[in-house]
Amino acid sequence: MKTALLTSLLLLAPFSAIAQDGLATETQLQEDYSEAIRDIEIGYGPYDAQLLEPLDSLGRLLTEKGEHEQALGLYHRMLHLNRINQGFYHPSHLPIVEKIIESNAALKDWGQLNESYDYLYWLYQRAHEGDGDKLKEGVARLFGWKLAYLPLINRADRSRQLLELEQIADQQLDLLREEHGEASSALLPALYQRAVLHYAHAVALDENESTGRELLEDEAPHLRHREAALQSHSILGVAQQSSLLTNEEIAPLIRKQLYQGRKLVEQMVVIARSMDESQEGWEARAMTRLYLADWDMLMDRRSAALDGYRRSYRQFEKAGVASEDLATFFGRPVAIPRESYLTEIPAAAKKIVGAATEDADVIQLEDFTGWTKALPGLGFPRTAAPGYLTLAEQNAVELEFKVTLDGKDFKTRDPRFVTFHEGEGNIDDVKIVDDEELGDIARRRAREIAEQLIFRPRLVDGEPAATERAQMRFILPVDA
Repeated sequence: MKTALLTSLLLLAPFSAIAQDGLATETQLQEDYSEAIRDIEIGYGPYDAQLLEPLDSLGRLLTEKGEHEQALGLYHRMLHLNRINQGFYHPSHLPIVEKIIESNAALKDWGQLNESYDYLYWLYQRAHEGDGDKLKEGVARLFGWKLAYLPLINRADRSRQLLELEQIADQQLDLLREEHGEASSALLPALYQRAVLHYAHAVALDENESTGRELLEDEAPHLRHREAALQSHSILGVAQQSSLLTNEEIAPLIRKQLYQGRKLVEQMVVIARSMDESQEGWEARAMTRLYLADWDMLMDRRSAALDGYRRSYRQFEKAGVASEDLATFFGRPVAIPRESYLTEIPAAAKKIVGAATEDADVIQLEDFTGWTKALPGLGFPRTAAPGYLTLAEQNAVELEFKVTLDGKDFKTRDPRFVTFHEGEGNIDDVKIVDDEELGDIARRRAREIAEQLIFRPRLVDGEPAATERAQMRFILPVDA
């Protein structure tokens, strides 16, 4: 028994290296790992900690072979064993849960993946209690996933998911404030994420207006809940009952969300102003001013937005940002709101550059992923869980359009009382570039999304400019 066990355990080196050296085939490795597991079970019992290593090796082999369901079963067994041997909250559970997350994602099991992320966060809280850095890491991981998961759930559950996101974002801000204080630049990315959630709430409320009108016309018994919804201070309560309200009743709720989001971006501008006169300080001033201009653009205060873009450009120049980086960053329109706050131009420029185009008169924009009818202006998912959210069947609709400038004087309008999402952004002359065997639904959906998008215009030497021919590829599920 000992000889067989030792021989098997010698094979627990990385399987890819062994296969590359020609010492064993994948099938042989799988048999050897399985034999090692059986030997340990016979010699030491089904709950011995020695099982973790061969289970992990076999799980990684199955993952590399694409047999994710079998691998997932092994990882769940590993987690169970580790709980028995280490207790419920041990940090050693974390890498196992990461493997479970990877398998859930490969299987496109979004519900289980969501539960796995919740469990991962629960472990971070208990395994690293008192460790602020680890807790922030866990909060950031959970926030990224929840944001990506948002458009993959049905509308009835979306308001609850938004509330969860807000609670996570608030916890993230509390942790940062506890460590850095109220006026630290470390708060800027988290404040912006919180602002984007207010915008997401506004879009979700806006989506429910037509449903609300239909319900009210039915004189349904649900009407008794309308007053509670209007008086509720709970975002979740309002969102869940918004389908029972008229357009006129929902409109101020939408405006409130937009206004609260803008106040957070204004807070970012104030924090940046308090920074020192270093290049980092000047660039933070410019970047926060840029995001505030985006917010004005979203809220239909376009004259103020165009002025904000000019000011941001000049501040970047004052910060010493290279002219070629400015030209790259501002050289093409960008769909807003952005999903995250970027701290400096070179890194930001890399994130917005679209694919090259053979036509010199055409500016190619970044792809837009339109996963559902929900939140059309946010294009989720973009940054969270890379590779996890790829659908097997999807359409790519290439559109060409003009990005316009509308500098009407909205400066004197109170941002709390602006219009929102009336079905048009700042584009014109939309047409399909490539029509190869695309379904009518995909073509129509791409146009609908495009016409609602709002773009930060390109800047030429600091001046906003229209883009006569912009192309953008819209990635849509087949059943969009």
